[in-house]
Amino acid sequence: MPEKNGIVTVSHLAHKVNLSQNYMSNLLKKETGKSAKEHINNIIIEHAKSRLLETENTVAEIAYYLGF
Repeated sequence: MPEKNGIVTVSHLAHKVNLSQNYMSNLLKKETGKSAKEHINNIIIEHAKSRLLETENTVAEIAYYLGF
């Protein structure tokens, strides 16, 4: 839950998949052309878009929910 844990970081994600930050970032960049941070940001943006379209929540509420 982002509102409890804050925004997901590359470090947190790498720890969850048992890889080093650098290795995971390099692997993602090699395979997809995007860095790990870009992937995280894209997912957060998609969640924000969905919440804006599907709920009556304000931008501030959505930002809070997503950990900002």
